[in-house]
Amino acid sequence: MTTRIVSVAKLCCSCADGSIYQMEPLSDDDSKRLFYKRIFSHESGFPLEFEEVSIDILKKCGGVPLAIITIAGILVINHHVKPKDEWHVLLDSIGRGLTKDPSVEDMLRILTLSYYDMPSHLKTCFLYLSMFPEYHYITKDQLIWMWIAESFIQCEDPQTSLFEIGENYFNELVNRSLIQPEYFDGFVIACRVHNSVHDLICSLSSEENFTTILNDTRDSISSKRKVRRLSLQNSIKEEHQNTHLKFARSIATFDDVDIGFMPHFSRFLFLRVLDLTECDVSDHNHLNIRELWSLLQLRYLGLYKSGISEVPEEVGKLQFLQVLDLRGNYDITELPLAITKLRRLMCLQIDSSCSRIPDGIGNLISMENLSSICGDCLGTVEDLGNMERLRNLNISFNVMSLELEQAFVESIGKLRNIQCVHIWFLGYHHYVFMDLLGRDWAPPQSLREFSAKFKLVFSKLPTWLRRNPSHLSQLSRLDIFVDEVRQEDLE
Repeated sequence: MTTRIVSVAKLCCSCADGSIYQMEPLSDDDSKRLFYKRIFSHESGFPLEFEEVSIDILKKCGGVPLAIITIAGILVINHHVKPKDEWHVLLDSIGRGLTKDPSVEDMLRILTLSYYDMPSHLKTCFLYLSMFPEYHYITKDQLIWMWIAESFIQCEDPQTSLFEIGENYFNELVNRSLIQPEYFDGFVIACRVHNSVHDLICSLSSEENFTTILNDTRDSISSKRKVRRLSLQNSIKEEHQNTHLKFARSIATFDDVDIGFMPHFSRFLFLRVLDLTECDVSDHNHLNIRELWSLLQLRYLGLYKSGISEVPEEVGKLQFLQVLDLRGNYDITELPLAITKLRRLMCLQIDSSCSRIPDGIGNLISMENLSSICGDCLGTVEDLGNMERLRNLNISFNVMSLELEQAFVESIGKLRNIQCVHIWFLGYHHYVFMDLLGRDWAPPQSLREFSAKFKLVFSKLPTWLRRNPSHLSQLSRLDIFVDEVRQEDLE
């Protein structure tokens, strides 16, 4: 079942800035309006049997929007309102609430109720947010892929996409108002965590020894506890080298942190997630980059803008690797043949400057997200058709021929799970017409986004849009150039 995002921000029209995260109290009427709309589809549908207990609950929320939304989220599960007796149980659990001189501790107690109301799988995903700094911009895709790499998301059906399950988990956290969605062009692409919620996450994470955080306020690592996950938001120190870092399952760096005293990569025998985003590892000679390829348990390797200049053949040793992010390293111009051995790889992100793709890329049969691959080679385009699980494809061309376009249309026609297709032309031609794609491709019903940019043109509206537009009921973003638009096309 797909969990959709309920736009909580729209329910908070009474707030000056439209934010549920303000701490200034609302009036009684505004509190009721926010509470009722969050639980019931419309105010007129509010059953009178809940009126008395709801008034008592709202008193304990003290008019604080975040408290109101948090409590309301507990009272609804899978869009169904819990029975009245459970409302009374919750009322008793709140304690004194925020009625008099609300403190941070009082707010945390209410937020804690929401945490303990979660199913177990969601609790683990929620705690993983402690890996990120307070109010950090967390991209949705990165977060979900990290969850997958840590095995927080599992499904017995091999045909089910773990990423799509992860999207449901993400949406559940949004609907519970525990993370703030960030939008771009109407799509949720990231989130942030409010400081009150982040305080709760870090507190719970510390209690359970879930994440070890090094930042301005936490700059020590206990020698008595194994480090399971390490969030480096501040420079790692020499005394940290002899702690239990070797047991870490996840390591993430932030804000160009200094890793001068980072232990050698080869020491991290159990590492599943390594995210070195914008951490220039080339500046640290003691870190042998080739040791990265000996981390045999690795599932997620984030090297965005990390300063590496090549991907060696040793990458083929990472047989469990699911995510490889090489973006921002423009000196990488080719991928080694060994990359085709990574049968579990689900997400590969490179730059268009990486123009040499080895033969056999179609062996990556687990691939779901491929970006931004260069399609200049006929063999590469033909191999795309073997990636039957592919959902997102971002492909660029520097040249285009009839043979290449025919191969692309044939390959993309085999991708029955495709949801997003983005095509770029970066060559020097004035225009390149893609009429074969417009005429011969029959997109699957799953298609959500399609764009063809930078000198790519359709002579007329693609046939697959004109014949049966209702077939593409999920298509919500279309960005194409059309040379001739007729009246019937507009209809």
